[in-house]
Amino acid sequence: MSGRWFDEYAGDDPDVRAFVDALATAAEHDPPPVDPDDVWTLWLGACLYIAVPLPATGRFDEYTWIASDLEVCYRPVDRGRGVEAGWGDHASPLDAWVDVHGGRLESKDPNRSPEQYADIVLRWLHQQLARPLEVHGWTNAPGDRIVLADSGDVLARRGRQRWWRQPDLVRPLPLPPDSTHAGPV
Repeated sequence: MSGRWFDEYAGDDPDVRAFVDALATAAEHDPPPVDPDDVWTLWLGACLYIAVPLPATGRFDEYTWIASDLEVCYRPVDRGRGVEAGWGDHASPLDAWVDVHGGRLESKDPNRSPEQYADIVLRWLHQQLARPLEVHGWTNAPGDRIVLADSGDVLARRGRQRWWRQPDLVRPLPLPPDSTHAGPV
């Protein structure tokens, strides 16, 4: 990991700056398992958008990702201070959230400080990034999918799949460096 956390925000809103600074400081002390240079930070006019990529996405680029990022939207005090977060895709910021069991965060309390929201967001990021992933496949059908092991929610897929039956090949991620498919258990 090489860069400073959430360094891209260069705005002058003091509320947003306090949130970003608190989040960056907390992440330096308890870093999420991703490279800070891969994290997107962007002001969208009404909220600060942050996209944190799943570490697995870089090794599985032949998959169609349904949810490849954890997305956070922080609204400053003049916009009704709060935070919303979920699983999505940075290619469509905040427009492609996937319904993932246990994956949403919503907190809207103007009395909470930006520093309190930074703590909430960092805890949520750690919780979501710690969720185990599995690759599911089928012996008699080409294709496989990446799912959250604790909920079964599909995050990515490749090829044709037999959605109507249980997979007969299940492997936990991370896979060995020479493997990008389910293969035999």
